[in-house]
Amino acid sequence: MTTAFIASAGRALWVASHSLIDVHKYPAEWLQQLSARSIGKHDNDATLHCASGFASNRGDVQLSFILIAILLAEAVSLVVAALIGFRNGLPAWLVILLALCFALSWRTLVVVASFGISRVFYPQAELQQLGRPMRASFVTFFTEALSSLSLFTVHQPLLSIARAVELLYKRATGMRRIRQRSGPVVILIHGFVCNAGMWGALRRKLRSVGFERVYAFNLDPFYRDMEKSVARFDKKLTRVLERCDAQQAILIGHSMGGVLVRMLRHQQPERVQAAVTLGAPHAGTELARWVSSVDFGPCRPDSRWLNAFTQSLQTEAHKSRESGTADKSRESGTADKSLAPLLNVYSDSDNIVYPQRSAALPENGLANAEQYELRGIGHLRLASDPQTLNLVAEFLKPMLSVGPKAAENCAANSTFSSPKETTL
Repeated sequence: MTTAFIASAGRALWVASHSLIDVHKYPAEWLQQLSARSIGKHDNDATLHCASGFASNRGDVQLSFILIAILLAEAVSLVVAALIGFRNGLPAWLVILLALCFALSWRTLVVVASFGISRVFYPQAELQQLGRPMRASFVTFFTEALSSLSLFTVHQPLLSIARAVELLYKRATGMRRIRQRSGPVVILIHGFVCNAGMWGALRRKLRSVGFERVYAFNLDPFYRDMEKSVARFDKKLTRVLERCDAQQAILIGHSMGGVLVRMLRHQQPERVQAAVTLGAPHAGTELARWVSSVDFGPCRPDSRWLNAFTQSLQTEAHKSRESGTADKSRESGTADKSLAPLLNVYSDSDNIVYPQRSAALPENGLANAEQYELRGIGHLRLASDPQTLNLVAEFLKPMLSVGPKAAENCAANSTFSSPKETTL
């Protein structure tokens, strides 16, 4: 029996390592075929739900399989250890306690390491020069650890697959929603090593204030090639806008997803009604040097594509100064209406994006933008913290009462139009 458990653990580890190298093509293709057969062309909500990533996205399947394989390997290891403990005469309560301690300890150590590295690699004096030093209190660490535990143990590995299976079952059995949704289209974009399962809290908050069409996209969870990620997102956005009969969408991105949102806001302003970035490494993060190169992966401060984007912004600002557009806008006190309104939220205690000031907007990115610096919130927690949810909801509420074309005027007249920074 012990041999069978060890063999299963080895198989799970092999699946996990294989997933890191290549995508699980067969499950993704199976889901695509099944969704194409079972979803009607006139079922607007179902089609959008699949287009937004739960059933038909290969990256979602890839990350889900990796996380599930890790969970299975961990479960098998704990069962084997429990059997060994029982054979050695250990009481059941002690075996269960040790198993729980093991399961929680390595997850806790990962969070501890992330906070420690973000402090050790940047001395206090340098942190003060770049921005407010990180206040990693016990509450900050505890909430970030809980967010990490829930995301990587439940929401991302299990809920995305559960929603896909539930959706396909309902469509296959004819259980379709009759109510047609309306209002602005809101697109949620995850960050590095995440998928659409991370957006539960924000989806509920937006729907509670009146946003009916809220969809979560899945992209490459490892952001191996940012240019391909942008192209893939562009195709998904086009598909959703066509099926929603809409011209623009509200884009919300966390971490690397926020960087992608900001790029789309500048490159395709006609398709962006409003933009929100949460804990996005606008100037790169030193942590990315450990897991990416200059050309591929999450953004380092010296990433080629990030520098190219920054250079394009500088060129646009230079042309604007030469034409006098920027000076006229500054003198009149109005926002730059060529860009959609932008809300940037970041934390002084971010344990992934560091120096933490890297998540603030650069000087040439403040046009028609508002940003808030929150205190004592970790990177993952930032996407579900009540302060963040309230800021995003208040920022987007004006979009409910106006059409996409009038959204810019509404945003320009709101409190979020001036390029200023607020600390909460």
